[in-house]
Amino acid sequence: MSKPLEKERRKSSINFINFRRFHFLDRSRESRRRINHPPSALYSVVGEKLRVSTPRALQCALFCGGPRCRYEVPQPGTAIQGLYFDCWGIRTVINLQTPGEHASCGPPLTKSGFTYDPTIFMANDIYYYNFAWPDYAEASLSGLLNMAKVLSFALQEGRVAIHCHAVYYYNFAWPDYAEASLSGLLNMAKVLSFALQEGRVAIHCHAVAYFIILLTILITLTFIKIKLEPVKGVCQSNARLDGKVALVTGGNQGIGLETARGLASHGATVVIACRDKDKSAKAIADIIATTGNKNIEFRHLDLASFSNVRQFAEDFNKAYDRLDILVNNAGCGGYSFSLTKDGVSEVMQINYFGPFLLTNLLLDKLKASKPSRIIIVSSCLHYLGKLHPDEIRFGGDGVLNQFLIYAKSKLCDLLWTKALAKRLPEGVTVNSLHPGAVKTDIFKKLPYVISKTVDILLELFACKTPKEGAQTTLHCCLAEELENVTGKYFMECAEAGYSSLADDDDLVEEVWNNSIKITNFNEPSRSG
Repeated sequence: MSKPLEKERRKSSINFINFRRFHFLDRSRESRRRINHPPSALYSVVGEKLRVSTPRALQCALFCGGPRCRYEVPQPGTAIQGLYFDCWGIRTVINLQTPGEHASCGPPLTKSGFTYDPTIFMANDIYYYNFAWPDYAEASLSGLLNMAKVLSFALQEGRVAIHCHAVYYYNFAWPDYAEASLSGLLNMAKVLSFALQEGRVAIHCHAVAYFIILLTILITLTFIKIKLEPVKGVCQSNARLDGKVALVTGGNQGIGLETARGLASHGATVVIACRDKDKSAKAIADIIATTGNKNIEFRHLDLASFSNVRQFAEDFNKAYDRLDILVNNAGCGGYSFSLTKDGVSEVMQINYFGPFLLTNLLLDKLKASKPSRIIIVSSCLHYLGKLHPDEIRFGGDGVLNQFLIYAKSKLCDLLWTKALAKRLPEGVTVNSLHPGAVKTDIFKKLPYVISKTVDILLELFACKTPKEGAQTTLHCCLAEELENVTGKYFMECAEAGYSSLADDDDLVEEVWNNSIKITNFNEPSRSG
């Protein structure tokens, strides 16, 4: 490379870095300006015919403005000269121009055939792909498929900029997890109505992930209703629990509330372990009113904090002389990617690591109270879970990962059941279960559109009420025939099949050992 070109490249790279470092405030202002006032273009049937009939070498200079082109002329806030603006945090650039195309626009072309040097992107940790697609030409099927594959990967990495001049462009700023205004929706509908008359339309958002999630949910619900839940199971046990203590996490709403109510109706002293004191007080009043059992108590528990779990276990072990039934019911789904203060994915910690640590800290009390039972509420969605033992601490960013991390956490619950069953003494059992497709608020943290669609699907499929969803949990807690059954998976009050991954002893042990390390639990010898 010649010295002038090397100097220009180094200068462009330095400008790129300086722009990112010093223009945070200007970026948002410039971004809003460009969103509200994007470059405009006028199209007509006559104009397009005239353009197509004009020699390609002259098209750009005659019809696109040449040196006055607002897409190519350097402007304040341009990160890489003549290509895209850094205001939107682009992670991938996909270029559809052919080298030498639009030579009359903006500054002179470089040796790359463009007004920029593509290697600058890679030097600044930005992916760059080029699919040469001449103006007014049709792409081949294989070319379109390759673009789709690349775009699918790129969207997982972050935001994508596609560079070409071949589109109408409209922008409706709609923040993630927010509701659009009625006027905004009407404007979108008007524009979409016009755009569909002109040809095919591309909508840039996270809707691809949304569609995959909704399709997965639809297929899963269909499978559950037809294959797994042709008949709703009902707990038939009349066993009494007078004088026994049961602990139910997440017992102030949904399946947990109905589980606590069911155990209370059988005479148990029930401890509801949750974060929300006010909601728990209402739940306790409801349980007492419907069962007549006044031995219902609340204790604060935050499964998203290992220190809080330790404090809870310490206080519980001092306050109670026995623990006969532990129901690990609390769970969450659909949270945006975030880490707890313990450096763990929030969904993984609430659904798996928190209950894992809590159970281990209460094991001595359970052993002293045998026969005793540990119940872990998993889900048939564990079938969708895939994991590597060294990666269970984290989830992933993006809407699709928000959904899949739930499945991963429920798979971990199943693997944990298998590992724990090997370590428990006779008289202490552990079993996991799928409660069914239940109408609860567990996925309320998903984006609004998905959350509302899930609610509609649950209604259409006549899914279970929380009371119906609690039946398999109560069966595992109460059924006399399960007193010595351990390490099993239940559905509709009966033993059921599960993912073959749970039979992989190496995987089960690796996940257990890594979980011990992550929760910093001092595991006692297995002879106990």
